[in-house]
Amino acid sequence: MPLLTPKIHTNIQNSLLFIAVATLFFPRFPAVNSTCLILLVLNWLAEGNFQQKWHYFKKNALLQIMVIFFGLHILGLIHTTNLKRGLFELQVKLPLLVLPLVVGTMGVLSKNMLEKLLKTFVFTLTFVSFFCLLVATWRNYQTPTTWQTYFVHHELGKVIGLHPAYFSAMVIFGFYVVLYFLYHYWHTYKPLFKGLFLILLPYFTIFLLLLSIRMQLLTFGFLLFIMVLWASYEHHQLQKGILLSSLLVLILVGLIYFNPITYQRFKDALDFSKKIELDKEKDHTLGKTWDGRALRIAQWQCALSVIEKNWLVGVGTGDCFDELQKSYQAHNFLFASKYNSYDAHNQYLETAMGLGIIGLILFLWIIFAHLNTAWNNKAFLYVVLVISFMATAVTENVLCRNQGVVFFTLILFLLHNYYHHANQQYTAKI
Repeated sequence: MPLLTPKIHTNIQNSLLFIAVATLFFPRFPAVNSTCLILLVLNWLAEGNFQQKWHYFKKNALLQIMVIFFGLHILGLIHTTNLKRGLFELQVKLPLLVLPLVVGTMGVLSKNMLEKLLKTFVFTLTFVSFFCLLVATWRNYQTPTTWQTYFVHHELGKVIGLHPAYFSAMVIFGFYVVLYFLYHYWHTYKPLFKGLFLILLPYFTIFLLLLSIRMQLLTFGFLLFIMVLWASYEHHQLQKGILLSSLLVLILVGLIYFNPITYQRFKDALDFSKKIELDKEKDHTLGKTWDGRALRIAQWQCALSVIEKNWLVGVGTGDCFDELQKSYQAHNFLFASKYNSYDAHNQYLETAMGLGIIGLILFLWIIFAHLNTAWNNKAFLYVVLVISFMATAVTENVLCRNQGVVFFTLILFLLHNYYHHANQQYTAKI
């Protein structure tokens, strides 16, 4: 018999979820978020009611796929040479198993609770981003230099230890959470609250531009175009929607153009004359400055070389990095192997390298299962997050960093819990 009543367990669970969402933004202090997740698991275990939890698990195919996907990482240890790194990879990816099981079987997440969690996300994002700007201002005051030094890219989120790619994904999601609340509660909010939320939309846009992650800016523009079309279609004003969405995208392009750092990054990406030539006889990379696009294409070519030789079951959970370094050396890509230690910078390729075609199929299955649930329920916030994850995975090893694994897994499965259990109660459509 449980020591505490179900109501107390639910209150503990909800409190821990609020803390877990708020501490996503503080990877410099990982123990706080990790402790919160451990307590969430312990509360889930202490609650008991495993018959009901088993029922939820059996009825949810996505939870079963997540268990199989994590199990494949465990099996990948069998043919792993670097067992130490393999065990580390399992530790980083543990939330892929734990969070779906806990969040997916904890019972129905109410609309009210979900919206409170989303507001917590937005308020914490606002506080953290503003704090980053204040620190950047202070650093610039202490050591005067050009504004681009402290206010752009890695330096902007350095104080909290948040990688700009994940920070950008959080800002994009926060932007659309604000848009969701304005769209659905415009007539019920007081003028002050409306004004604050309206200010957040351009604020998050500018902050996203300062982070200067090209893939995330492209994703943001694509989502902006699609979401305005979606809303206009729902209101039978498609023509106006096409004009408005096109105008908003043009404004975004203009903002990118007038931000010198972002403009230069896009200019470099479009300069296809900068191409790394991989030559097994001679290095062509040293003594030159390479932009991210050229480097990533060369990294992906080397990763594909590893996959070609190990396409069925992969190289094992712990050998991706080592095998990729060997591929860099074999292709005389010394810029990546000797003077840097680059990973694949692509989660799709990373999964295929480690787990083979079977792992890649499961990974894609998970993504499209989320997308299918989101699309069928016309849940635009869910769609936004899935597309953001898909885009981030193109240029980052999302599942190889704790801040990426926990953010996407926690929020995706909170949304999945709601729509899987109670989609008829949720009327949020845009």
